[in-house]
Amino acid sequence: PMPRFISDLFDDLMINEKIVPSILGIIILPSFIEEIFCRSIFLYGFSKNYSSVKAIISSSLLFGLLHLNPWQFLGAFLIGLFSAWIFLQSKSILISIFIHMFNNVLCLLISRIPRINPSTWFYRHLDTQVYFQPIWFDVLGVILLLSGLYLLVSHFRKIANISYKDSEL
Repeated sequence: PMPRFISDLFDDLMINEKIVPSILGIIILPSFIEEIFCRSIFLYGFSKNYSSVKAIISSSLLFGLLHLNPWQFLGAFLIGLFSAWIFLQSKSILISIFIHMFNNVLCLLISRIPRINPSTWFYRHLDTQVYFQPIWFDVLGVILLLSGLYLLVSHFRKIANISYKDSEL
C-alpha cells in the first residue's frame, strides 16, 4: 500500500480547493522541468553516445525514477518511451512538453471528478465498491492508441523519405 504521507501529498496537490497551485504544481512546472532534463539533457546526451533505442530506454528509466515513487514509475516510464521517441523523430522539445502537460491535465481532471476520484476508492478505502468502465471502452482505447501510433509512424516515415529524396538532389 501507498504510505499515508504520499497519499496525503497527492490529495493536497490534486484536490486542492484552489486550482492555481494545482495547475502550477501538477501541469506547468513538472512538464517543463522534467522534459527539459529528460529530453533536452539526458536523451540528447545519450543519443550522441549510444543507439537511439538505448538512449530512449535509458532516458525513460531516468524519467520514471525522477518521479520518486514506485506508483508512478511504470506510467512515467511508458510515457517517457513515447515522448523520447517523438523527441528524436521531431527534434522538438515542445511536443514532449505538450504530451507531458496533456497527461497531467488528465490526471488532474480525473482527481476532480467525484465518482472516479482515485483518492476516494484506491488510496484509502479499499473495502468500497470500485466502478470500472465497460470492456468495449478499453477495446476502443486500444484501437485508438494503435491507430494513432500507426499514423505517427507513417507520418515520420513520409517525412524521412521526403528528406532523403531532397538530399539526393
